Parts: sequence; structure tokens; C-alpha cells
Amino acid sequence: MSIRSSEYFIFNGVQSQSFGIFNVNISSGMLTESFTANKSIKEVKIRNNPTPYFMNTEYEKLSFNLSFGFDEKYDSEKIRNVARWLTSPIFYAPLQLSENINRIFYVMFTDTSELIHNGLSQGYLNLNVVCDSPYSYSPVYNQIINLTSNVPEGTKMIVPNHGDIDNYPGLKIKVIHGGSFSITNHSNGGEVLAFTGLANNETLTIDCQAQHIETDISHTYRFSNMTANSKFLKLIRGNNHLNIKGNVEIYLSTQFKTIQG
Repeated sequence: MSIRSSEYFIFNGVQSQSFGIFNVNISSGMLTESFTANKSIKEVKIRNNPTPYFMNTEYEKLSFNLSFGFDEKYDSEKIRNVARWLTSPIFYAPLQLSENINRIFYVMFTDTSELIHNGLSQGYLNLNVVCDSPYSYSPVYNQIINLTSNVPEGTKMIVPNHGDIDNYPGLKIKVIHGGSFSITNHSNGGEVLAFTGLANNETLTIDCQAQHIETDISHTYRFSNMTANSKFLKLIRGNNHLNIKGNVEIYLSTQFKTIQG
């Protein structure tokens, strides 16, 4: 996770240096990091059976401690500015560490926050960090796929998933003409996402994670236009070999998830 070895951090788009603070390590010796989020086993116990029945496993949200010091003496105004910065988000906000700026945690600061000082306006802050999930995230990657002159047999392409778990991308698909399109993922058992009966120049916005579909045509719903056995696009870990049919322009958005904090 490289939290301890990071010199500075960015929270909610603001660098810690702008407040005159930097990441510090209080303990001596080797640095200790969280390897993964805690994982629990869900089981059911039956009377007179010493062996419980396994149900599943469940990851808890990732959490860790963050300490930072002031590069100069602090005063009440600086403390108030830092407090507003760290507590103003009302939902999980992005946190990036300088050691790997492309790994993003969505966090809130919770529980007890401590200011440890020497009585001379010098010291450091201890904060408890709780993430929105067991994962860290990559930046959002956007790709435009122009298939406005697509061939009938479709166009083959590779879309990678650099994360550790399955990824459900966001799609914005404009149907140029023909009224239909399909996306087949041959790396995932040939699963197909396909629509028919669409209007020319209609744009669908598809959230594959939330399984939500919107069209830019007012008072129109397109769930019934999905073909039988259609599935929302899932990108498995590694390279995904897709075949896309239809005269379309696709705006594909992905953000990969990493298990190791």
C-alpha cells in the first residue's frame, strides 16, 4: 500500500503541502502496512453437529491510520483550515499517496482524531481512515471506439482489466444506423450484450455495474430492447477479447479495483 513511505498525500483534490503538512512515521524499526482488508467467514451451526456449514466469505471495508506533521509551528488558524479540509466532505472522498499517485482510496476520517504536540505548537495529527470498500482503485480510463463504418461480421478488439476482480464498465453508445448492436466477450464464455429496435442516432447510457440503462429519447425505456439472454458487459481480469457488431460509436469508461491495499 506504500502509505508509510509516502511523503505527502492528496485528499479531495488538495495536496497536503498546501497546508504545510507531510506524512510521518512515529514507530521505529520496519514499517507495517495493511496487506488486505479483513476477511470473515460466514457459517451456520447446526445443533449436535460440531462442523458448521460454510456459507461464504465477506471482506470488511479497508481501514488504516494516517499520521502527519507540520513543517512549521502551527496556530489555531492553520489547525482550523486543516480540520475543515479533512471533515468537509459529506461522503467518501478520494485519497492518493505520493508513493503511488495512481492508486486511489475513497475515504472518510472517523473515530478519534488526535493532535499530539510538545506544548510549543509543534506536533502531529493521528487520523483513522475508513474506505468505502475493501479495494483501492485506479484512475478512470476513458476510451472512444469509433465503429460508425463497422463491417457486418463485427470488429475484434482487446479491452484489458488491470484490476484484481471483475470490472463492469460504463458505456455510452450512439447508434449511427441499423437500429441494433452487440458486444460479445469471448474471454468470458461468449457472454453477449445486445440491443435491437433502437432509433438511428439514439444514444444509450449503460451502467453495467448498477444494471441501469438510459436513452436520450424522452419518455422511452430500453430494457425491453435487450435481446434474450443478454448480459451486462463484464470484463474479467486480464485481456478481454471483444467482438462488436453494429454501426456505433462507443464511449467506454473503466476503473479497476485492487484487493491489496
